Amino acid sequence: MQKAILIGRGYWGKILQRYIQKHYKISHIFGRDVKDEVLIEALDKADSAFIATPLSSHFKLAKLALEHNCNVFVEKPSTATKEEFETLLNLARKNNKILFTDYIYTFSQSILYALQILQGKHIESIQAEITQYGNFYENESVLEVIGVHYISVFAFMQELGLLDNLCVKSCKFLDSKKQSAALEFSALQKKGSKKEIVLSLHCSLLSNDKKRLLRISTADSIISVDMLSPTPLSIIESSQSLPIFDEKNNLSFALQSFVDFTANKSQRQSYSTHLSFSHTTLALLSQAHSLAQNSL
Repeated sequence: MQKAILIGRGYWGKILQRYIQKHYKISHIFGRDVKDEVLIEALDKADSAFIATPLSSHFKLAKLALEHNCNVFVEKPSTATKEEFETLLNLARKNNKILFTDYIYTFSQSILYALQILQGKHIESIQAEITQYGNFYENESVLEVIGVHYISVFAFMQELGLLDNLCVKSCKFLDSKKQSAALEFSALQKKGSKKEIVLSLHCSLLSNDKKRLLRISTADSIISVDMLSPTPLSIIESSQSLPIFDEKNNLSFALQSFVDFTANKSQRQSYSTHLSFSHTTLALLSQAHSLAQNSL
């Protein structure tokens, strides 16, 4: 069994640990304040590094792991900027290692099935809402904490060819600490199309209601994915029977993909797709922050 280290002792790190140990022998678990010399010694004896720390530490830790020939699994978003991501990606390619970001909603079986239904259909609009009370992290806005879940789904849809020319049209933070936001995106139906699709996203860490809702309107239906429902996938005002997926196992699917990417070169096309939409996700985050800043 290959060896892995886990950097992150917090809430998510403890959850991630349970999944990692199904595939790897965890040789060390560190906090984000681990000294470089201690971390390097562990990295030199490991095959993969899992990073579940605050965003501000992702770049440094991932860079160190890649420099010491470890594959890297990092929590979302991978880095604070797309330039940092490009630096890590170049390093990963140089050392023939995998750089993987846990954009967990792109592994949702309900969302993936919905995207299959959309093949060949004309999308008219997309609405997403993700709300809860907390979690709050220093120097991270609601976009990085939870908004990125649906931003990564939009980026993934573009990678699949369901959208084109995706960009952020507007972003407004709804409170002074940037813990709630309203965003509007624009995309084209497909390459060469002149039809604009409007995508909206509302995200909040200040809500008493917890929501995880995605609605995609086409010319003849509205496909809904409610991640918190016992029957997440549905077509509104339709009696069509759809599969029921367990949305509690998405981390397992993400981790299995990472394992497959590191072990099987035949998975490299899927890995290229992962890298491409990961880069797009960070570009969209950058656009959102720039537009929000310019609106102040």
